[in-house]
Amino acid sequence: MMNNLEKIKVSNDCINNICKLVDSDVILSINNNYDLINKNIDLLQSYGIENIDEIFLNKYYIFLKETERLVKGFSKFNIPVLVNIINEDYNTIDEIL
Repeated sequence: MMNNLEKIKVSNDCINNICKLVDSDVILSINNNYDLINKNIDLLQSYGIENIDEIFLNKYYIFLKETERLVKGFSKFNIPVLVNIINEDYNTIDEIL
């Protein structure tokens, strides 16, 4: 069932756009892993990341990683400084993960 996409903590516009951008296998993976994705969204928001929709739309694969891997990646840096950098340019998130 593809109705799990509605449960992801991003805007409806974001979901609609990602469905247009990626192939059906990726959509299926996102749908089936919505719990993990929401856990990762919660983690990033707890750090202070603000542009979740934009990151999800352009870097959805980050949200499919195990949460522990995200925590480990962030723990290597000064988190408040890193969050400011990511909030200014979300592309930097690739460099830490």
